[in-house]
Amino acid sequence: MKTILDVLKILKKNGFEYNPELSLYVDSKTGLPLTLFFDRDAGRLFLLDQCKLPYEVAAWSTDNWYEAAVKGIKGMIVRGSQAIGVAGAYSLALACMSLNASSISEALKILFERGEIIRSVRPTAVNLSWAVTRILNRIKSREFSSLADLKLNVLDEADMIFIEDFILNKSLRANGLQLFESGDVVLTHCNAGSLATVYGGSALSILSEAFLRGRRLTVVSKETRPRSQGFKLTLWELNRIGIPTVAITDNMVSKSIERFKINKMLVGADRITADGYVTNKIGTCDIARIAYMEKIPFYVAASHSTLDLDHQHGEIPIEERDKDEVRAVYEYEIKYMRDKGLLSERSVEKWPPDDKITDSENPINFKIKIYNPAFDITPGDYVSKIILDIGVYSPIRIKHLTSRLIDKKISRIIKSELKDYD
Repeated sequence: MKTILDVLKILKKNGFEYNPELSLYVDSKTGLPLTLFFDRDAGRLFLLDQCKLPYEVAAWSTDNWYEAAVKGIKGMIVRGSQAIGVAGAYSLALACMSLNASSISEALKILFERGEIIRSVRPTAVNLSWAVTRILNRIKSREFSSLADLKLNVLDEADMIFIEDFILNKSLRANGLQLFESGDVVLTHCNAGSLATVYGGSALSILSEAFLRGRRLTVVSKETRPRSQGFKLTLWELNRIGIPTVAITDNMVSKSIERFKINKMLVGADRITADGYVTNKIGTCDIARIAYMEKIPFYVAASHSTLDLDHQHGEIPIEERDKDEVRAVYEYEIKYMRDKGLLSERSVEKWPPDDKITDSENPINFKIKIYNPAFDITPGDYVSKIILDIGVYSPIRIKHLTSRLIDKKISRIIKSELKDYD
């Protein structure tokens, strides 16, 4: 399974057709495109541009590894734990393809340095580091006959990470189906759907599969400020499939439980530590606490690559993002009101104005600090079940998983699936 033909064979057998206008493959059943795809002939990485969704469906592409990492991943053209990991793998492949070293040892030195740069662009989501580390560990233990041989091996490994994510997402959907039935009203947070993986997704993929199999579900989607992934990406994705959805802002959870009779909650994850704590989009812990108080099942769906069995929750770095993400909507509102004549030219251009803002942890009089963490950490006590591609677990059982056990489970799933493509 180490050629582009294998990737295309898997896609076509699963009902994907190439859309030349979009430069991506699209599922003929759901109408959802792949989140990313590497074109070997062109030597380019294509990403579904999530910064333009839901207003426009378009692909962004590059053949530059640094641009793929900084603009594509850090700039959130691609987002979501698993998709970030696969994009990181292809960023490293591009970094390798552009090498012009005089020896294999020099090439490896440069590649490992570039790998560190790629890892650093999104430090909290473990999938990025996992994918880059996986490739670097594999090539470190091999000998290469030439620079071309090294480049081929790195790209083959990136393709394998893509293939595994595609296949294991199918396994995750099957594992989660048992927890949902007709009549469920499910609250979700952020976007843990197809857009967060190469295709299919984690949390939303389970709901999509249940819906496509005839189970009558309603999804309540939180806005997820400040980037509003729930209002933009989740609504776009669920509506494209046809799932009935209610959109709410982030401060409407308790009222929505009363109004819509929410009976389950389902979110994704960016990291799950050995002690069963879940790192996910900021706001996840808030709704988990509400679910715990209201005795509503709170489920987490994620890939095995989201597991971080080497760390406890207190060791996880929490990414803080640009303050302009929080105030961007007000900048747009000011411009709109000016254009409509509702504000004069004397109005401020930003709120709060630049001269009022401080980065200090302890703002002084007349100064404002805008706090914008990307993630929070939810204790395992609030989580009912963790749905993985390798099985369904209670949080306390995560600590019993080992790399060897996980690898055996994954190998069994992959082999079972790939035998159909021989």
